[in-house]
Amino acid sequence: MKYIELKKHINDCLNGASSFKPMYVVGGVDAYLRQSATALFKAIVDPEYADFNLSIVSYGQGVSSAIDALSLFPVFDERKVVIIPDFPSKLSEQDRGLISSYLSEPNPSAIFVIVCEELQGKSDTKDTADDGEKKSKSDSGRSVASFVKEAKLTLVDCGKLDEATVAVELEGILKEEPARSIEPRALHALVEKTLGDMSRIVCEVKKLKSYSDRVITLADVEAMVTPDLEFAIYAFAGAVSEQQPEKALEIVDTFFKQGIRGDTLISLLYGQYRKMLHAELHKNADKATLASLLGVSEGQVYHIRRVSQNYSQMRLKQTVDYLHNLQYAVRMGKRIDVTAVHDAVLTLLNI
Repeated sequence: MKYIELKKHINDCLNGASSFKPMYVVGGVDAYLRQSATALFKAIVDPEYADFNLSIVSYGQGVSSAIDALSLFPVFDERKVVIIPDFPSKLSEQDRGLISSYLSEPNPSAIFVIVCEELQGKSDTKDTADDGEKKSKSDSGRSVASFVKEAKLTLVDCGKLDEATVAVELEGILKEEPARSIEPRALHALVEKTLGDMSRIVCEVKKLKSYSDRVITLADVEAMVTPDLEFAIYAFAGAVSEQQPEKALEIVDTFFKQGIRGDTLISLLYGQYRKMLHAELHKNADKATLASLLGVSEGQVYHIRRVSQNYSQMRLKQTVDYLHNLQYAVRMGKRIDVTAVHDAVLTLLNI
């Protein structure tokens, strides 16, 4: 289920309209949503008896400790909740066996929740180190995502929200004193500048409420919200594609004012243009497939495609080759990074 559906699901279960599952997996890239989902599960337990019925077990304590806690019946309450808040993206065979064994006969009065940032474990570049050191426990085994499918577990998807859902989530925060509303254009700009990250959106809205008078406007967002680094890279590529040298140089100057080194900026540009090239080479791929291929969120795919469509594949290939050579020259000390960045702006405008 999507994160936005979780509150209703829990309310339905508490009201008897539905039943709790024995286990839930909370996962996704948005840290704010993961924390909010975890808080909703914690709130199931009567706070007066939470010391008995709410167990937070770190992964380092071992999955067996969580299973032991699950085996106990609740005290003066109908349910107990056991949460592992820092589960890795891969599941060892031992942990998989422990969880599978528990799920074969779960405690009907207990709810098991694991919280995992990355559901799909990243591929290892090497199976072993040069000295023969074995991979760590968290780097071995199958991904949590595959286990969710295999065991038919309930996933609470904490991926980034679309703009309409962000608006719904912000309603409560906007109503808190000092109460404010937000213009649709301002919300759109806020979501874009933060790349839809709810942690940043919530922080920025609280700041904007103090700055704005009754209504948060587009001008307020433009003045007060610093763009996410990746969004600024998208904006730079867009300015170059639209032949806007003043805007491109303004964005570069903003990077330098934020303390971003020239060699870092060149690496970011190289990575961004490579993603844009792949996006154009895989025009017919759906958003989810391309997101998996590029290792980005589906929200980022939207921005990548929006900018890359202004380029031909040949122009993107030439740009990627140029930035790769420039990156190498800077790293080898053949070019000074600051001047290399400004040369890059002029060269990219003319490729």
